[in-house]
Amino acid sequence: ATFVFGPGNITSGKWYWEVTNTGGANGQRVGLASDPNGSQGSSGTFFRGNVVSWFASNGYKKYTETMETSSGSYSTGDVYGVAYNADDDEIKYYKNGTLALTDDTIPSAATTELHIVVLATNSGSNGWPVGSLNFGQRAFAHTPPTGYQTLCTANLPDTTIKKGSDHFGMLEYTGNQTTQTVNGLSFNPDLIINSGCSGGGGGAAGTHNIVLDTVRGIAADKMLVTNTAGVEGVEDGASYGYIIPATGGFQHQAGSHGTYPWSLMNYNGGYNFINWCWEGGSTVTNSTGSITSQVNANASAGFSIVTYTGTGSNATIGHGLGVAPDVLFVKNRGSGNRIWLVYHSANTADPETEYLQLDDDPGTGDDNSAWNDTAPTSSVFSVGTSASSNNNSEGHVAYCWSEVAGYSKFGSYSGNGNADGTFVYLGFKPAWVLIKRSNGTASWRIFDSKRNPFNDVDLNIETNTTTAEFESSAYNALDFLSNGFKSRGTNADTATNGNGDTYVYMAFAERPFKYANAR
Repeated sequence: ATFVFGPGNITSGKWYWEVTNTGGANGQRVGLASDPNGSQGSSGTFFRGNVVSWFASNGYKKYTETMETSSGSYSTGDVYGVAYNADDDEIKYYKNGTLALTDDTIPSAATTELHIVVLATNSGSNGWPVGSLNFGQRAFAHTPPTGYQTLCTANLPDTTIKKGSDHFGMLEYTGNQTTQTVNGLSFNPDLIINSGCSGGGGGAAGTHNIVLDTVRGIAADKMLVTNTAGVEGVEDGASYGYIIPATGGFQHQAGSHGTYPWSLMNYNGGYNFINWCWEGGSTVTNSTGSITSQVNANASAGFSIVTYTGTGSNATIGHGLGVAPDVLFVKNRGSGNRIWLVYHSANTADPETEYLQLDDDPGTGDDNSAWNDTAPTSSVFSVGTSASSNNNSEGHVAYCWSEVAGYSKFGSYSGNGNADGTFVYLGFKPAWVLIKRSNGTASWRIFDSKRNPFNDVDLNIETNTTTAEFESSAYNALDFLSNGFKSRGTNADTATNGNGDTYVYMAFAERPFKYANAR
C-alpha cells in the first residue's frame, strides 16, 4: 500500500483500514511489515522475515517472530479491521467489527518504517485469496474505534516544505557562446551543478559536470568537476567566458571561443545544458569544530556549503545544519589527483568507516583516514588524515545534506534484476534522484523530472564520466511516483537494479506526498 508509518511520514496518531475477503480465506494475511518488497516464502519467512505483525485465518505473528494460533475461521465476505495506534505502538485486529487480537509489541514509528501489507491477489488463481482494501475511500463496513482516522492524504501531517522548488530547482538552456541570462528559479542558487545534455554538451570535449557555489565564488576560476579528481579550475574568463550570479539563476558573460573546460557551460552549436541548483543561506564563520570553517547553511532545507583549510591531522569541522548530515561530498581544492569523497549514512551498517567516490565507479571503500571512523554529529563532521578530505594547508569544500521530511531523503535499497523493480518509498514525488551501487562497480546515475516530465524516466547522466546524456529505457529507467520511485531496470545493467545488489540514493522532492499527483 502507499502509506508508510515511520520516519519521514506518519510517526503519530491513530489509523484504521479494512480488508474484505472477496474470495477464499486460506493464506490471506493483513498487517504491517518493515520490508515492502518482500515475498511470501514459508510461514517462518513471510515477507523475508521482516514482518512486524500480521493476522490471518491460519495464524498470528508478532514482532518477535513467534507464531501463535488465532481463533475462528474466515470465509468470503468477512472483513479484517486493522487499527494501528502509532502513539502507543499497538495494533488491534477486528473480525467483522469484533476485536479478535491485540499486539502491543510494535516497534516505535519514530525509528522504524512500517509498511501496510496484504497477502492476497486480485484474481484468486491457484487457490490464492482475493482481498479488497478500504482506506476510507468508501464507507467502512464497520465503525472504526473512537479516535481513529482514515488513511487519506487530507489526514497526512503537513510538511515544513510544501514545494520542493522553493529550495531545489532545475534550469535548462541552449548554449550560444555569448552573453545570456539563465533564470526562472524561485530563489538565488548557492550551489549549481551544470551538465551537458543533448548533443554531448561541449562537443568534442565531452560532457563535464561543473560545480560552482557562492562560498568559493561563482566565477571562472572556481570550477570543480565531478568526473575528475582535478584541482579547482583556474581559467582566463576574458578568453573563455564566465558566469555571474543573477536573480533566480545566473548570467553567462561573453568570451572568445574556448575549449575544455570553461566553454562547456555555454558551448555553441545547439548543445543543451541542465543545471541542478540548491538554495543556501548567508556565509558565516563557524568555530564549532577544531578547524574553523566558512559555512553557508539553509538548515530548514537541510543543506550547507562548508569551506575549510586542512591540517593533515584528525579534526572536526562545523557544518551549520543543527542535525547530523546524511550525505557529504568533500573535495580538496588545492591539489590534483584528490578524489571526491562521499559519506552516505545508509552506506553499510558503519558508514563512518567507509566512503564512496563521486568521480569514479568503485563500490564502497574502507579507509579510516577519510572520516576518522567517526560519524557526523548535529554540529560537526569529522575528517582524518586523508589528503582528499584534510590535506595540510590546502583548501577543501564540503557539500552537506540532511533529510527533511517531504523534501529530501537519503537511503538504500536492494535490486531485484526485474523490470518490475524495487519500489523505494520517499514520502514525496521526486524531482531528482542520484543512485549508486554500493556493493560493486557501477557509475553514479542522475535522473530528473525536468528532462523526463513523464514516465519512464530514462535519460541518464553519470557524475563520474564524460559520457553524454543517454537514454536507456531497457536497463536504467525509473518510474517517478507520487510517493517514491520504482526501478524498471533489468539485471543486464547493474547500475540501478542488479539482482541482490545494494544501492544508495539521494532524492529531492517536487511535491510532498500529501500534495502530489501521480504522473
